[in-house]
Amino acid sequence: MADPPDAVRQVLDAGIFAWLLIILGAEPAPAKPHWNPDPAIYGPAVLFATSLVASFLLLRSEPDMKGAALAITLAGVIGAILLWRFVRSHRDEIGEARFGPDGRLLGPQDPPKP
Repeated sequence: MADPPDAVRQVLDAGIFAWLLIILGAEPAPAKPHWNPDPAIYGPAVLFATSLVASFLLLRSEPDMKGAALAITLAGVIGAILLWRFVRSHRDEIGEARFGPDGRLLGPQDPPKP
């Protein structure tokens, strides 16, 4: 493919330059609120999905192990239910640990001291 003539190249370069100026001069888009997944839903879902994948991989490698695959799936279901109940009852306590300047662990109600 041949290079475009110099006049066409100059018009294209000017268009790209103008587009960059418009983009750089435009108002920034408003910040979207940070998506914070609910641990009471997604934690148990990950546990259940992991048990399904483990059962699938076991059945794919050993087709005769249907009982073990069923046990893994049932353990995943029971574990997901127990995890859902735990996370639902301790929803406000889940998060990262915070430490004060003296190295003591701060509770959820203790603000950090300056």
